[in-house]
Amino acid sequence: MLEVLGEKYYIDVDKIIEKCRPLEQPEPAEGEERQIELNVFKFDCYKVCLDRVLAEYQEEDDQDVAAFTNKVNNLGFAVAFNTLEKNEILKKDE
Repeated sequence: MLEVLGEKYYIDVDKIIEKCRPLEQPEPAEGEERQIELNVFKFDCYKVCLDRVLAEYQEEDDQDVAAFTNKVNNLGFAVAFNTLEKNEILKKDE
């Protein structure tokens, strides 16, 4: 779990797969195995966002608010975090 400003978040891997699937997926023929097709561009974008968010908290620094206060150095973090939250990949733990 990732804690940001007192809120705990987790990564919904199934949502990543859902968001990266093409809009239309043909039904497999009888006897064929179902394959998962992913949009590689979307997958890589989400992967980079996750890397950015997780790398921010890799350091053992107790400045939870620092990621949001220093806008020049952490613009990438803010964009990545908001993208993941808006697309429901990072979800608040209830």
